[in-house]
Amino acid sequence: MKNIVLIGIMGCGKTTCGNCLHKKLPDFELIDTDFEIEKKQNLQISDIFLKYGETYFRNLENDLIKNIINQNKKIVATGGGIVENIENINLFLKYDTVFYLNTPIEIIKERIISDNSRPLLDVIDEKFMKRECKYKLAHFTINTYNKTIEQICDEIIGKYYERNC
Repeated sequence: MKNIVLIGIMGCGKTTCGNCLHKKLPDFELIDTDFEIEKKQNLQISDIFLKYGETYFRNLENDLIKNIINQNKKIVATGGGIVENIENINLFLKYDTVFYLNTPIEIIKERIISDNSRPLLDVIDEKFMKRECKYKLAHFTINTYNKTIEQICDEIIGKYYERNC
């Protein structure tokens, strides 16, 4: 079965939803792309940005995605900038089922204001405006406002099985 791919701006709930989906779909493996890159590089994302730059990090993401699309039954919680390289979103759209977690930017800012591990926090508005049209390429947009994680995940699961069964 195809993978479930979660995209959206940092702080929209991709990792949280990924964990919830994994509990509801235990035969699917959870992959957090940022965590996988940190593990392979033995560095935090913010340190990769500082030491090697954003282009280097985006190339690591692309290499990881090329590996993931050859697998199945994965829940993929991506980093917010995964769409910076249009090849990434195109690969996911071709091989998997992509969900955009659409969360109002004001709520995002409240969630991440005190998180120093976010490398692009100071340019969140600019990044969101630049990326939003790419997020909207997803197969499905899930509006998260005023919904519980359970409701969001149930909606994702329903749409996933409608499309893939």
